[in-house]
Amino acid sequence: MIVRPIHRTSELARWRELAVALGGVVTHEADGWIELTYGSGALALHHAEAGAPDDGVTDLRLLVEEDSLPALERRLGPALATHGARLERRVMGHGEELRVIAADGAVVTFDPVLAPAAEPPAAHSPADPAPAGPTPTTAVQAIGYTPLVQEAADLLETLGLRRRIASDSGGWVDLRADGGGLAAVHAGRTVRTELAFEIAGPGAVGDAGAGDGDGGLLHELHARLTASGHDAALIDESYGVTLRVANPDAPDDVDARIWVSEWQGELYGYTVAHDDGAVDDAEHETAAG
Repeated sequence: MIVRPIHRTSELARWRELAVALGGVVTHEADGWIELTYGSGALALHHAEAGAPDDGVTDLRLLVEEDSLPALERRLGPALATHGARLERRVMGHGEELRVIAADGAVVTFDPVLAPAAEPPAAHSPADPAPAGPTPTTAVQAIGYTPLVQEAADLLETLGLRRRIASDSGGWVDLRADGGGLAAVHAGRTVRTELAFEIAGPGAVGDAGAGDGDGGLLHELHARLTASGHDAALIDESYGVTLRVANPDAPDDVDARIWVSEWQGELYGYTVAHDDGAVDDAEHETAAG
């Protein structure tokens, strides 16, 4: 399973440029649809008409093998009832998909990984910057805002994600997919999904470690982004450094900026979960929390 959000935008070219600058590699591009892979997770960009209801909207999608959808439907049907959620199967242009509609109205969609097309996907464009030597690993993160944080996190676990970090205050839980990518739940009055990113040192795939804890990786990314003309600002707050990048959908809106965080170490107030289900009081925190 891979976290692969879809972001719909009328600013497709500008989003493509930013997505690559943040570490993405374009693997497919055609007809208003762009797919990128990252060190952990993936991202799809889809054209939307300017001013349309879906312009600037992010959906949480989980990529699974196409032949696993029937088994998922059988497994999840009874389990979702305990969460007050329901399951829908839909036939779309790209094939079947499973939609999970949560009690708070949030939607998580299982998308099939389709068989390769007759022609290989588009390669990384020569116009895109080429990596030079070891580079930080970027993880795609979809953050869901909801007044029902723990309930939403429990549902994501039922869907197959694994808890990674939770705040002691109860306002933040993030989870990872075994195949890559992160999903998080953040306390909020309204239900919505926001696209964000996390970076760590080379080789990291969304687990603990590989960050320097003082924002060094973010300083490097900030320098690269500003050198290529992107509007980005480093914010040094009590819990660490974050990078906020102008959102191509609303470049002048400070509140709409894209969050990029670095794995932080030696900070209190968070608990780290292990693969065996045990948790430790930890000195870790994420910027978005």
